[in-house]
Amino acid sequence: LRRGLGDGDVRPEARTCNSDDPPDAASGGLCSLSAFDYGEIRIAPGNWESSMFTAWIMQIVLSELLSVPVTIETGHGRDEGHSLSFYDERLRLDYPLHVYNWEALEVASHVVPEGDCRRSRGNCGNIIPEVWNGQTLTWTAAQSAGTIEPVISTDMVGQFGWFVPR
Repeated sequence: LRRGLGDGDVRPEARTCNSDDPPDAASGGLCSLSAFDYGEIRIAPGNWESSMFTAWIMQIVLSELLSVPVTIETGHGRDEGHSLSFYDERLRLDYPLHVYNWEALEVASHVVPEGDCRRSRGNCGNIIPEVWNGQTLTWTAAQSAGTIEPVISTDMVGQFGWFVPR
């Protein structure tokens, strides 16, 4: 990051603009243009809170610290008025339609040129931030088909259980 921005303050003054922002967002000071020629990343979280919050953390870190444009895919389509963006001006919190949005990864990997979801008004995503072990067969098949990169851990630990008060 220092190499690209110089030795001064490495943090941009505002978060990086993304395709959900209005066209005049950068000139209006809402956000800044990326300091790098890096394509937008679209995160496709599951429809439960920890996956959605992980997507927000990824969106904040990437767009505020690393100058990467990031949007969040809900599966509702880009023109339907739904949003899960941490930066949504109306503070909408629309739960994603899919538990695991494998279709969005398929579109980004094999349908839109160079995985650029800005070229798709439909369901498209580059990353699913949280996948549980019950999806092993699905992710290994997607990896074999060249749809996804090898799966890595975020080092989060989760489990199902019952709590019974005394």
